Amino acid sequence: MNTLETKASIKVVGSNGQIVPENEAWLHEPKAIEDLQRALQWAQRNPPKESDPDAILRKLEHEGRSKQKPRPARPE
Repeated sequence: MNTLETKASIKVVGSNGQIVPENEAWLHEPKAIEDLQRALQWAQRNPPKESDPDAILRKLEHEGRSKQKPRPARPE
C-alpha cells in the first residue's frame, strides 16, 4: 500500500512580496546581509589562483618547527 507523506514548511513573505523559506530567513537579517556583502567584496578583490598544497604544507611545518620553544630535557 502506498502512503503519502506531507511535510509542513514555513515561508515568510518579504516586504517586496518575495517568499522566503524559513531556513533562509537568516540571510535577510541586517547582520547577515552585511557579512555577505563584505565576503563578496573580498572575493572580488582576491580572485582564485593556482596554488601548490605540498609547498604550503612544507612552509607551515617549517614555521611550526621554528616557532616551537625548546623543550627542557626530561629528568630521568
